[in-house]
Amino acid sequence: MSAHASALRFGTVAVVVGALALAAARTPGAATDPAGGVRLDSPVSLPSPAPEGSTGPGLAVDPSGRVHLSWLEPRAAGGYAFRWAAWEGRKWTEPRVVAEGDSLVVDWTNLPVLLPLADRRMAAAWPWKAAAGGPVLRVSLSSDGGATWAPPVDLAAGGAAAQQGQAALAPEGAGVRVVWAAGSAAPAPQAGATRGGSAAGHASFGLHTTVLGFDGSRTATQIVDASVCDQCLPAAARAASGVLVAYRDLDSAGVRDIRLAPLSGQTEIRPLTPAADGWKVPGCPVNGPALDAAGSRVALAWYTASGGKAQVRLGFSADAGKTFGAVERIDDGGPRGRVSVSLLDDASAVAAWLESRGDSALLVARHVRPGSPPGEPVSLGVLSGRRNSGFPRMVRSADELFFAWPEIGRPARILVAQVRIRK
Repeated sequence: MSAHASALRFGTVAVVVGALALAAARTPGAATDPAGGVRLDSPVSLPSPAPEGSTGPGLAVDPSGRVHLSWLEPRAAGGYAFRWAAWEGRKWTEPRVVAEGDSLVVDWTNLPVLLPLADRRMAAAWPWKAAAGGPVLRVSLSSDGGATWAPPVDLAAGGAAAQQGQAALAPEGAGVRVVWAAGSAAPAPQAGATRGGSAAGHASFGLHTTVLGFDGSRTATQIVDASVCDQCLPAAARAASGVLVAYRDLDSAGVRDIRLAPLSGQTEIRPLTPAADGWKVPGCPVNGPALDAAGSRVALAWYTASGGKAQVRLGFSADAGKTFGAVERIDDGGPRGRVSVSLLDDASAVAAWLESRGDSALLVARHVRPGSPPGEPVSLGVLSGRRNSGFPRMVRSADELFFAWPEIGRPARILVAQVRIRK
């Protein structure tokens, strides 16, 4: 099946079909990596458990390989509900509610997160309207597969809150590691201050972390970085050495490059720069990094437009993120970013991102092997070309990739697809 036909199956509107057809003329629906023999099958549309009007999709995989889709859906009584369902091979489970109400924040740059863990444990985080000031980040844990949830913990930090959120979750011991951004009305350090200060005169946004236990404990609360890009979502993953977090930094000169920080067991967090882009941009690009880890192997992908050249870059590490090999450009010539990445068992990876196609954006994925030319991209569907088009998601379970993305329309909806990996 061609990429054109695939996109039509996912409900592409007529005004963007022409743009997609141009892409399909040179981008087949399935693609083979000539160097490694890995082939990505044509995408297959899956039913979505999220009703019309839903937004903010999230994807996660539990240790058994079960895929979980989460989303925000409007309630008949007003407000929104944060819900999820799991894929059982042919259908989704009955959706369950994590949180709901008029105070649930619905913001395309500040999304809820669901993390399924072993032994039917789960963790969830979402932004919530506080009684005063900006939203706080709420986190709740479940020990019975999401049937019930413990009373949420509010994670407010940074003094007078301008915003709390931008969360990432990762397993940590018998609990869960939480990473989130917190804003403060206090002035940031002036130019020339120690690394991590925001541009002079601006309110600062710091990246914070803590560990929540299923016994109600809270430990290891630290500041990861005192100044970060306030709307670029961080990414967390567990490697052999512990949890890593990738995020977009903001230094005193206004440079917004990607940083990687080891968190587990660190008395002093020392972020690393896998590749210095030197991207100096006056406002937040709303384009955070993507991270995946397995043992000592790490894949890190991100968007940059340093020097006016838009790129999606991907780097591999074989020592749990301490060092990276050559970082390569992997996009198809006109990227808009919004990246995802999934490691494969053979130390290669699949990356996904948005490419510009006229006034629209095409979601593509391609196989990348270190030291080899990247495989041909596979087209999945078309998104709105608007800045608030949302964030496509991708996860891997065994030899299958799952994708979810928001389709902005009247009403909005969430589309889901599956791609099989062939070797």
